[in-house]
Amino acid sequence: MRKSKYTEEQIIGFLRQVEAGMPVKHLCRKHGFSDASFYKWRVKYGRMNVTEAKRLEELESENGKLKKLLAEAHLDIHALNKRFWYKALAPLVKREALATVVMEHHLSERHACTLVELSRDAYRNPAVTHSLNGTLSTRIIEIAHPRRRVGYPMIHHLVRPEHPASNHKRIYRLYSEAGLAVRRKVKV
Repeated sequence: MRKSKYTEEQIIGFLRQVEAGMPVKHLCRKHGFSDASFYKWRVKYGRMNVTEAKRLEELESENGKLKKLLAEAHLDIHALNKRFWYKALAPLVKREALATVVMEHHLSERHACTLVELSRDAYRNPAVTHSLNGTLSTRIIEIAHPRRRVGYPMIHHLVRPEHPASNHKRIYRLYSEAGLAVRRKVKV
């Protein structure tokens, strides 16, 4: 919609001049606007004063912003509901879902990463498994099978001389992934 070249104060001033007794045709000719514009202004600003007109304009702009925010929120909800019917926790699952959200709903990568709660770096650079993990997991399995009651602290103690760069957290993770957890003995 084209913005009027007259401010609200001027428009209300024109309306007041007509209320004071000036003919509409004469006022329109004098200031260079049409009769239709005058009657449109009279409908919109009828019995308002200048402060009320300014407040009306502020409310209209605020209303437009809120409508835009609501539309964006509905788009976000629709995109998330379509792909996430469960809570995705693993970065791999989030990465796959984020790719589909970007492709299907035409969201920007930055906005989609914010919605899915995944950093853009984690999305662009997937995790690479270290080559040491494969050799460590085979060594852990070799140690654990003959000694069934040995837990991961003892395996860490036995693996440490061969692989000094491996810490107890890595050993525990590989030990758990291999399904080697020892059941605790129940005291009777």
